[in-house]
Amino acid sequence: MKEKVNYFKELSKTVIQQKNKHLQKIEKINDILFANKLSMQNLQDHKLLINDLLGVINEKRDQIYILSSEKEIMEKELNFWIYDFDRLKVNERYREKAKELNIQSIVKNLNEEMSHKQYK
Repeated sequence: MKEKVNYFKELSKTVIQQKNKHLQKIEKINDILFANKLSMQNLQDHKLLINDLLGVINEKRDQIYILSSEKEIMEKELNFWIYDFDRLKVNERYREKAKELNIQSIVKNLNEEMSHKQYK
């Protein structure tokens, strides 16, 4: 029983950290884990719970894959547009200079420069 309680606590923390998206699952987990009956319904509930949790895992795996793909694409774009970007990001002096940049003014200036272009 102690193992179930510890498992439930850890699982609850994980689920709550996911911005309370799965509160109903916490309630189901609570009902299923603390039902000590060996019945067909309890086994079905366990099966549904496992499938739900596997769905959450697959969803998170897909999100991680998408984020890593986007990161990789952005790095390739940076390497395409900025010569030796890898060397630049390691150089501390350049990083300090980049922190001093006023990004909003750069964006404003770019928008003003490109305002004559027609976007489709």
